[in-house]
Amino acid sequence: MRLLILAALATSCYSPAVEDCQFSCGADGSCPSGTTCMGGMCRSGAGTCSASMVDANPPADASMDAPACPAPPAGCGAAFRLPSQRCAVICTQAQVNWGDADGRCAGPWRLGILDSAAALAAVPAADKLWVGARRNGMVWRWETGVDVSAAAWTVGSPVLVEDDCAYLTTQRKLSNIGTCDDNFGFVCTARAL
Repeated sequence: MRLLILAALATSCYSPAVEDCQFSCGADGSCPSGTTCMGGMCRSGAGTCSASMVDANPPADASMDAPACPAPPAGCGAAFRLPSQRCAVICTQAQVNWGDADGRCAGPWRLGILDSAAALAAVPAADKLWVGARRNGMVWRWETGVDVSAAAWTVGSPVLVEDDCAYLTTQRKLSNIGTCDDNFGFVCTARAL
């Protein structure tokens, strides 16, 4: 069974014969025919997510009656859910600096809080996306006050001589190589469900 699962993952083809949770939902919440985006993973509803399917960080079971996500900020894609059921959006139409990204994630949104390995893995890969983590002295924290896990960083990051703003890489890890004035897309997460 494990070889069948790995084969499906390697080809990115959905197979109903393989366990549920074969890959993350698209940025717009899209999934292959016969599946639905639940908890950030494409699910058929028939199976369960086993730890071996999603890098040992399976998403929490998502409820079909979860509250609706707020309307996405201007220039952002459709909302999707992180494993925690928190709503998220990716905004790549406008490439902006960290401060502008923070300002565009306003109202019911804030610059992305991806404070778990499962949340980082659930964001569809995109090139350099600003997130809501900043350095305060020698400590990196999310806007919620939670420290950024050492496991969340790319190899060699965070760099102490670089800037105090973090971004998400295509490997779904954090980095701070560059300056807060660099222009990237960004991730917003909802303040509440």
